[in-house]
Amino acid sequence: MAATPAAVRTDGATVFVSADDGTFAHIKTDEEKAKLIAYRLQFELDQYYKYIEPHTFRTVFVSFSIDECRAWREWNRGGAAAAAMSSEQKQAFEAMRKRLGDSITAFQDDSIRRAGKQPSDVSRADRPRVFVRLSTRSNKDCVDKLDPKTVLIPALRKHIARLRAINKTPPPPAPSAAAGVGVPTPAPAAAAASDSGDVKSAAVTATTDAKTSAAADSELAQLNLLFLALRYTFFDVLAASDVDRVLEMMSLSSRIVSDISRALTATTFIFGDETPETDEKGAVTAPPAPSPAPSATSNNSSASAAAPPPSPPHWNLKFIVREFVQLPIEGEFRGFVSRQQLTCLSQYYCDVNFPGLFGPRAQQIGERVLKFFNDEIKSTVPIDSYIIDFSVTDTEIKIVELNPFTPQTGGCLYDWKRDAELIANGPFSVRVVQHPNKNLSAALLPWNHLITAATAPPENENSGAGSGSGGSGGGSGSAGGAQQSNDCCVIS
Repeated sequence: MAATPAAVRTDGATVFVSADDGTFAHIKTDEEKAKLIAYRLQFELDQYYKYIEPHTFRTVFVSFSIDECRAWREWNRGGAAAAAMSSEQKQAFEAMRKRLGDSITAFQDDSIRRAGKQPSDVSRADRPRVFVRLSTRSNKDCVDKLDPKTVLIPALRKHIARLRAINKTPPPPAPSAAAGVGVPTPAPAAAAASDSGDVKSAAVTATTDAKTSAAADSELAQLNLLFLALRYTFFDVLAASDVDRVLEMMSLSSRIVSDISRALTATTFIFGDETPETDEKGAVTAPPAPSPAPSATSNNSSASAAAPPPSPPHWNLKFIVREFVQLPIEGEFRGFVSRQQLTCLSQYYCDVNFPGLFGPRAQQIGERVLKFFNDEIKSTVPIDSYIIDFSVTDTEIKIVELNPFTPQTGGCLYDWKRDAELIANGPFSVRVVQHPNKNLSAALLPWNHLITAATAPPENENSGAGSGSGGSGGGSGSAGGAQQSNDCCVIS
């Protein structure tokens, strides 16, 4: 079944949702499908992990067989499909579930020991949470399907209170339904840069509308805080401490469902037993047939689990278990690497304004990231062009993941068409959001039911807490171009 756009009405707004069933229905030939799948395979975490291991988060890879995946797909369908599973399918699913659960437990035990404690001394409720995804993508689009009363509202209330305490602001009002007009992102300022891409000087430019009143500024700041709290909530609720919670969330993710379908259909008839072709740096240039990986491996982790049954050589789908670290999201940045040069760096969560992330602070981050990339990553990752996501704190820089260098990967504050020359050739520039989004009230509209409940007095917390339609919670930026609803600071 091909992907079909569906229009969903929500409080006066129309949201178009396109389901990806994993079949590449828009691609005509098997050769084109094979080329695309081979290119995407380079960006599955287990394929490039060894190149970034010293600079990323502790990770375990958990293999499962193609038969176990088929059983998992039936379980995900629920209802009659799950009830009709054969005994062999049930056994296969349970074997996969146990292997993943054992790996999560071993990973948690290792984390506890690293903290100087013994696993037996830590209660079940206090065991560290983990972030689990597939080797292809995460399940970040499941958040709007989680239970509002028991999961989303408590987490959102916690993050609103925390941010209010940090910012010393009064309780935020519920957002209005008024929608504004977007402010275009300005063109980057020209500035001198050395051939190596190092920042030689910086020019900060910004475009602003007419000044708003102090009251309007205050309201925007409150709405910005709410949006920031939502972002933290969407990240927070993806962490889990047990395998059943992990599998439940994955079953709610269209990203995961489509990746399972793609792995079981398109890759099966395209790859066969072919061996991958690589260039002189080891980058995949033809449809690969990955060699079977250990069931659980990690950087300096003792996690282990029983290996899955044998699968065809082309089978490569895995679970990824990573340590969950609640990082400040203002430190997440998306970089564009063109022909092994870091050309652009954008604030990742580009619909939120972070006070203080402007001018000298943004320039300092850009200089640090550029030096880190040139010193540690440039000569290590054997891919010519890619998107790289960074997590930046005052003390370190971590790599979150790599993504394909295509317009289907969100450009954040850069537009793949308008900024094509800058993305391809530089000079190196940094973009951050200067002012709160003037359209935040409209952007918050799909989440009004959560915000109303999270900001209501305790006796009214059930009001508006029903499940409602909303966007996929964890993403940033649209697939085709930059977010243009904010004023933008550009450092070149």
